[in-house]
Amino acid sequence: MLSIAFLEGNRVVLMPKQNESFSKFTKIKENLDLIDGKIKTVKVPSKAKYNSSEGILSYDFVPGTNLKDRIDYLTVKEKECIGRDLAKFLVELHGIIINYDKKSAIELHIEKFKRGLVAVSRYLVDSEQKKLDSVARWYQQYLEGNDFCFTHSDLHLGNIVVDDNNKLAGVIDFGNAGYHLPEMEFVSMQYIYFDEVIFKSVRENYIKKFADKDLMLLTLVHRVRHYKHSEFWEEDYKFNRLGRIRGILENI
Repeated sequence: MLSIAFLEGNRVVLMPKQNESFSKFTKIKENLDLIDGKIKTVKVPSKAKYNSSEGILSYDFVPGTNLKDRIDYLTVKEKECIGRDLAKFLVELHGIIINYDKKSAIELHIEKFKRGLVAVSRYLVDSEQKKLDSVARWYQQYLEGNDFCFTHSDLHLGNIVVDDNNKLAGVIDFGNAGYHLPEMEFVSMQYIYFDEVIFKSVRENYIKKFADKDLMLLTLVHRVRHYKHSEFWEEDYKFNRLGRIRGILENI
């Protein structure tokens, strides 16, 4: 964990725990400023303030209950409703006009993928490595040939907030938000456990449809990309993630 978080009135306060927090907080502040006042479908962290001398970030608290703490008590109908409202949120978020250099963004995504590729390659056999080399070429072409937008990029159950009536109330944690493919929202949902009913509802209600094969390959890219952090993982977790990468490779 890079920071310590606590509530002060109706404000979330983040204090640095490691040096990396300072650059992370700057990015979060920029992301929250970008969406401030532009999201109407749900509540999001707003009115961000960053004290650069002390490295302290604060923003308005999003009230409600974390979805991961409520998921086991929801009906199918309630989950489908949350999925529909999440799709509306994504349409609104992805429609925000931002000025980004797509070429630079592609270079950054490729560089992060290559770092993960170096980390995972030491465990692969030749046939698996050849498949990943082919995926790397496909990924470059896919990034160049498809539209980018502002994405949340970390929509797991812990970052979704519901109200007392089990309705979608808010979305939090824009620390990984940035300029990427809209498809990556669906990929990131599946990186950590996500409810299948909600996931299906989001896909069905989002304005753009994506091929299953493309999502599968992007999921592979996402898992390889995150493997760059494997040096900090416990051995069991490391090989669990490696197994998930191999499971996708077997199907392509």
